[in-house]
Amino acid sequence: MTDNRQLKTGMMIFFLSALFFNPLIAGEIKIASPDGNYQMRVYDREEQVYYTVDYKNQPVILESRLGISSNQAGRAIESDAASDNKAVGDWLNGLRIDSVSEKTVDVAWAPVYGEHSMYIDMYREYTVDLQQIENRGKRLQIIVRAYNQGIAFHYHFVGNEYLHITQEFTQFTLPEGTQAYFTPRAQAKYELLPLKNWQGESERPLLCRLPSPGGEGQRERFVLLTEAEMTNYARTKFIPEKTKSNTIVGSMYGAVDEIAPFSTPWRVIMAAEKAGDLIENNFLLLNLNPPCEIKNTSWIKPGKVMREVTLSTEGGKNLVDFAVKRNLQYIHFDAGWYGPEGSKESDATKANLDPARNKNPNALDLQEVIRYAKSKNIGVILYVNQRALYQQLDEILPLYKSWGVSGIKFGFVQVGSQFWTKWLHDAVKKCAEYGLMADIHDEYRPTGFSRTYPNLMTQEGIYGNEEFPDATHNVILPFTRFTQGAADYTICYYRRKWDANTQPDKSHGLVNSKLLKTTPAHQLAMAVVYYSPLQYLYWYDKPSDSQDEPELEFFDRCPTVWDDTKVIHGEIGEYITVARRSGNDWFMGTMTNNDARKLKIPLDFLPEGQSYTAHIYGDDPKQTTRTKVGIKTVTVTRKSVIDADLQASGGLAVRMEPQPAAIREKKFPHPSILHTEKDFERMRKTIKDKKSVAYRSFELLREHPFSQADYKMQGPFRIISRDGEFRYTKSKMEADFHAAYQNAILWKLTDNEAHAQKSLEILTAYADSLQMIPETNDAPLLAGLEGFKIIYAMELLREKTAQMPKIERMFREVFLPVLENFYRRPPYTNGNWGPIVTKTYMAAGIYFDDREMYEKGKHFYLYGNDNGTIANYIDGETGQIQESGRDQAHCQLGIGAMAVVCEIAWKQGDDLYGALNNRLLKGYEYVAKYNLGNDDVPFRQWTDVTGRYNNWTEISDKARGQLRPIYEIVYNHYVNRKGLKMPYTGKALEKIRPEGFSGDQPPGFGSLLFQDK
Repeated sequence: MTDNRQLKTGMMIFFLSALFFNPLIAGEIKIASPDGNYQMRVYDREEQVYYTVDYKNQPVILESRLGISSNQAGRAIESDAASDNKAVGDWLNGLRIDSVSEKTVDVAWAPVYGEHSMYIDMYREYTVDLQQIENRGKRLQIIVRAYNQGIAFHYHFVGNEYLHITQEFTQFTLPEGTQAYFTPRAQAKYELLPLKNWQGESERPLLCRLPSPGGEGQRERFVLLTEAEMTNYARTKFIPEKTKSNTIVGSMYGAVDEIAPFSTPWRVIMAAEKAGDLIENNFLLLNLNPPCEIKNTSWIKPGKVMREVTLSTEGGKNLVDFAVKRNLQYIHFDAGWYGPEGSKESDATKANLDPARNKNPNALDLQEVIRYAKSKNIGVILYVNQRALYQQLDEILPLYKSWGVSGIKFGFVQVGSQFWTKWLHDAVKKCAEYGLMADIHDEYRPTGFSRTYPNLMTQEGIYGNEEFPDATHNVILPFTRFTQGAADYTICYYRRKWDANTQPDKSHGLVNSKLLKTTPAHQLAMAVVYYSPLQYLYWYDKPSDSQDEPELEFFDRCPTVWDDTKVIHGEIGEYITVARRSGNDWFMGTMTNNDARKLKIPLDFLPEGQSYTAHIYGDDPKQTTRTKVGIKTVTVTRKSVIDADLQASGGLAVRMEPQPAAIREKKFPHPSILHTEKDFERMRKTIKDKKSVAYRSFELLREHPFSQADYKMQGPFRIISRDGEFRYTKSKMEADFHAAYQNAILWKLTDNEAHAQKSLEILTAYADSLQMIPETNDAPLLAGLEGFKIIYAMELLREKTAQMPKIERMFREVFLPVLENFYRRPPYTNGNWGPIVTKTYMAAGIYFDDREMYEKGKHFYLYGNDNGTIANYIDGETGQIQESGRDQAHCQLGIGAMAVVCEIAWKQGDDLYGALNNRLLKGYEYVAKYNLGNDDVPFRQWTDVTGRYNNWTEISDKARGQLRPIYEIVYNHYVNRKGLKMPYTGKALEKIRPEGFSGDQPPGFGSLLFQDK
């Protein structure tokens, strides 16, 4: 069975607008990101093509040239080898823009793991067709994607000619005075330099500091130049353009030989006013890569790793025990386990120790260590050098799989050329075929491939702890290397100077004689600041080095992947603070450079109304442990500020967990599930005036048979069900619960005690008799539909304390377990079930003042693995509903329930209406438009989460035009509150106003209940 994250990823919804073909009169195209912050122009002038980029109305890329050298020596495939019909030469001169087409994409996808549990992939894509003026039969496309996070473009060869790409002419001209963080290699230091006179090429990404554009309050800006989807191409570094000042161009490692159609990697431009925004937006590189290709990802398991340095059976077993003790998930055998790694004769199919690492050739029984590790639920990762990988890859992969190995660390890989680039990514794909994770070391830097093949867990490509850098370098890395994705920095802990007699351990191949230049708390903070799904800890250490220092609990508890990430503050090369969430817990790391520093760290990212216990780990010379790390525990909220007094080269690590008592005791306002007392006051005035459509809706409520104070109960029943043996109870108990709900509302509106007593009579009678909802197929639907009527009536009647305890007990014992079981099961239903269950579960959380329940329902709606989540039920571009091919009744049932979920959250101060760019609005407009008789709505067949409902090939006309009373609630929010447009929803309302009784599910009577203005 695939895990939940992958099911969401495999089920992600694409939605593309129709392509618009727009022949140009003038050779200029204006491009904008969805939020309008990025503005790009692409234009031709004097037979060349140029572009510019503005960010927030300030130029960040000035006029810069576009172009590429495609084939000067090859010939087109269709050409006779002896003819003169050669393929296109350079795409630099003699060019014109011919046409442009545009499309829009708005995708929500859940990664197998990541720095967030959900990513938004929203952009406008422009395909610009270029022509050779003297050879109009040849075309080249420049494809531009404008995201809110940045601009990306690449060249696409549409023909079928042979390609011999030797140079990209793309320029990046920046404002005068720009400086860049130059580094010649992936594993080298950074130097801030002007855009000239570099000693060699600079590695990707290139982080640039732009001078302030001037004006009061304006600061310098930042631009990041990088690339994405570089899997079959030659590596490109950056160099200053010799003939144009303040200009950067790419320098290719070597030629690329391919056959069109073919696309180059994406060239990426990201801008920011705060450098930390570049870190938060780094998922742009993932978005520029294809979705996950691995169908079953359950074997891909992030975790913490420690290296075994003795290369012995005893050392391996000791490390397994240490891993269990310290909550590590993997152990790792590094270079030397199969012989000298650089030797061509070394055989990676068997353990044969390198004598430079362990002189006893029989010291390691690898199979015994693997067996022992598996018995303790610890995985094993093996290092293999590139030499052996190239010679033996197809042999070792099935072998390691049979051994029970979890993954391979690639060592000393070749990078740069097209051949080795393609070989390396193909090797990762092969690892996936055998269920093996990969960690690539040395000069490889990521470009987002781990979205497509998430078994590529991490990679080095960083000047990390193996080089013993100083703290200033360490606080440059988050803004540079970590904007590209995960990095295996190899966090250390004990290899430091304890006293004047300290000497570094040189045994077992630990030949580096250096010691750490940073404090223990600095290294602790790295576990949060530095993202790596396989996070290597204690790199130069052995279990015997540990004295069980109390602060190790931070490493023990710290995850390696996250649900949310926020950069709190930071300055490049000075300091940084990053906070990340896993479930309900928050972890935070602060690192300073070589200088001591005092910082105030705001905690305003914490949720409103929640108290946390913060465990703060910081350098403290007063401590008696040799690591000198102090721990203090305080209560914090979003209003708190942590005062950090950082030592030179120091840091601070914080773990924050919700206080259980606070979760239980924090009260919701009452009533507030859908309406507050203020809302009822507004409705009472409306009723008194007797003039508006809201009053006519009240009349429908007052006159309905289920609203009468003399309603005759049709139950109660001992067992209720919608299907199966007890289905005869369905219509009767539905009527009873409607009566309880509607009488409770009428009591609040009219103060007629008879209505309150009728509602209590019904609820109390069922509380005295109802024992169960049997586990039939429709049980969750029953608990959601009827449970909402009950819990809402309870909320309105909560002051009637005498009867409430037994009614509460009924709900807890009969309804809640069914709702909980729905969340535990793998997805199996159409999408209307999810929000029906969720609205009732969230409402119950509010009634019982249980914030964990409320947050669980909210999280399900946003991120759940089900057809009934906002990401999976509604197509983000067209608004098509998961059940559009089924019938229109269920579509309205589903979006109506989602509207109730959003309104419940809105009353608690949470904006679920705005989720995924107001996606619920799009769903309503789609459904309303079709049900008003319009046939021009797009429809596509898609694969749902369960894989069961894939056969609908066209939109269904079943129940078409039968509009339900679900529209007032969303129209009130999006139009009345937010000022947005919902033309088709408005027309639907014109047909059904005033909204009255809802036979499927409350609330109904929306013209009364949902008109704030």
